[in-house]
Amino acid sequence: MTKSTKLRLLLALLIGLSSWFSPDLFAQTAQSVYLDDLDISSVQQGWASATARKNLRNKPITLGGKVYERGFCTHAPSEAVIILDGKALTFHAVVGVEDINADLAGVKPVIATIIADKKVIYTSSQLISGKSQATIDLPIKGVKLLELQIEGVGGYSHTHTSWADASITYLGAKPQMVPYPSDDKAEILTPKPGPAPRITGPKVFGVRRGSPILFRFTATGTKPIKFAVKNLPEGLFLDANTGQLTGSLGSPWNIITLTCNLEVEASNAVGTTSRNFKLVVGDKIGLTPAMGWNSWNCWAMTIDEQKVRAAADQLVNTGLADHGWSFVNIDDGWEAADRDSVTGILGTDQIKFKDMKNLADYVHNKGLKLGIYSSPGKWTCGKRLGSLGHEVLDAQTWAAWGIDYLKYDKCSFSAAIPVSPPTHYWHQFPYQVMQKALRGTKRDIIYSMCQYGEDQVWKWGHEVDGNSWRTTDDIIDTWASMRNIGFGQREAMPYTKAGHFNDMDMLVVGQVGWSDKLHPSRLTPSEQYTHISLWCLLSSPLLLGCDLTKLDDFTLGLLTNDEVLDINQDPAANPAKVIRQSAQEAIYTKTLEDGSLAVGLFNLDYDAKSIKVSVADLGLSGKYIIRDLWRQKDTGTTSKEITCRINRHGVALLSLRKQP
Repeated sequence: MTKSTKLRLLLALLIGLSSWFSPDLFAQTAQSVYLDDLDISSVQQGWASATARKNLRNKPITLGGKVYERGFCTHAPSEAVIILDGKALTFHAVVGVEDINADLAGVKPVIATIIADKKVIYTSSQLISGKSQATIDLPIKGVKLLELQIEGVGGYSHTHTSWADASITYLGAKPQMVPYPSDDKAEILTPKPGPAPRITGPKVFGVRRGSPILFRFTATGTKPIKFAVKNLPEGLFLDANTGQLTGSLGSPWNIITLTCNLEVEASNAVGTTSRNFKLVVGDKIGLTPAMGWNSWNCWAMTIDEQKVRAAADQLVNTGLADHGWSFVNIDDGWEAADRDSVTGILGTDQIKFKDMKNLADYVHNKGLKLGIYSSPGKWTCGKRLGSLGHEVLDAQTWAAWGIDYLKYDKCSFSAAIPVSPPTHYWHQFPYQVMQKALRGTKRDIIYSMCQYGEDQVWKWGHEVDGNSWRTTDDIIDTWASMRNIGFGQREAMPYTKAGHFNDMDMLVVGQVGWSDKLHPSRLTPSEQYTHISLWCLLSSPLLLGCDLTKLDDFTLGLLTNDEVLDINQDPAANPAKVIRQSAQEAIYTKTLEDGSLAVGLFNLDYDAKSIKVSVADLGLSGKYIIRDLWRQKDTGTTSKEITCRINRHGVALLSLRKQP
């Protein structure tokens, strides 16, 4: 035992005896426990898992050139929660950014925060790799719940941060590291659809001139449902039984942009309903954010054709497809080991995918669309062959298969850049190359750019045909990860517009796992409502990352609320606005096509609380009808203010419409 440790134990004992002077405590001896001896698997963080007595590269913990034998390392942002019995005495740690981060480009500083029973008792200055660490010695007598938080400065970060020599001295029960205790109930707020038909999904669809159209009108209600479309242009065909729209509009529609104003009708034994729909024929596609499923967050590299077919089946069988969920996207792991030696074509891993064209036909026959994945580098993230030097050939191959969506993931392209750090030109270049290749196929393929927000991609992504672009690193199913991604979009938010959207990564609800070992999302029910509400307000693509064969009723309720999904799919595609935001709460708004205002009141604090906002602060005047969108019911009127009681990490998602 070191001299400093002995002194800390003595100090702790004196504090304890002075605070609780009773005969019983004379029999107790102060003890010390290193936090790396606790169950650190419960640490929530931005990616991967916390490591004990090593950094995340399996090297000794090193801060400012000093090596530490004890401690644990996390990815920022992170949260460790420790249950105490009220008789802990002191907390000690040296916290800082790992020295291994110093040579990594774009590593952000972090700030450490310690919260005792929901009150902040310590906040560090900015901690920078190799330059600054913080030594912490805090009395924590009487504390029952201790939280250790790391935040990346300026938003989301994967910065490796260590709590070196982290220890607690205590009298009584040994501290326990646990997930944040929550009494959240998985309450299903979304009402069940009624028997009458209700048309769902996007109200606008874009297609390039001469490209084949694949679109399915959707509706809920008692089946069978018949569809009809008034003012359908010549060259297009509607299957009344399925709602599928096919055909193409080329000559004589060979003009810059043509907007076809259609009236869609859905009928069943209960009744008939209709709504307006715009078909925009011109140069833009993906006018609303993509909605569907992606294989990565559940299956990662274990994906195969059977799992893709099962996902397509389940979109239909669960009714998700009736609410507009239409893409079935294969992420990394489909590629053959080598290209054809004669043609150069990159085929499929024949053990996992026998016939991609046949798979695309299977998906299309269900009224759904098929997506695929590649990289502009030599290798993908999963170390499969990328598209570097074969962009035109790959685009032609995908078009021949019937692919409708491409996720283009930067990965190894950094190794091909001849300058360091890469200039703006080299950030754009690989996406311009694939843009031209996709355009040359004459097939409408949604272009999803995945380059993690580098070079402020939101400012130029539309210039290279990006229908969406990732603004962040990968998400995982923790509050720390989801919160920092979702509420770290302020700089990118204003650049949202029809056909071009900020992508905050895939949804982490349901059963996820990034392998064949899945687990329920670690987000609490309130956090999952926040997740869906925020992604809808910010017009992010909605791509499920879970096993669709294991959906429970709560998750289905999250994904089938048409009034919530309509915010995401609103044809105006207006960017969200921040009314106010702090560490404790956030209020976001989005003006919708019909003139109503969607409002999200988010509780980011440690406990349930009331959040209040005035009508004037929302930029409105007059009297408004308040509608609870998750419950799909009007709750009153106001001309002054709105007040909502909101669960910890929860949301009140409302709309305000002017009272006649």
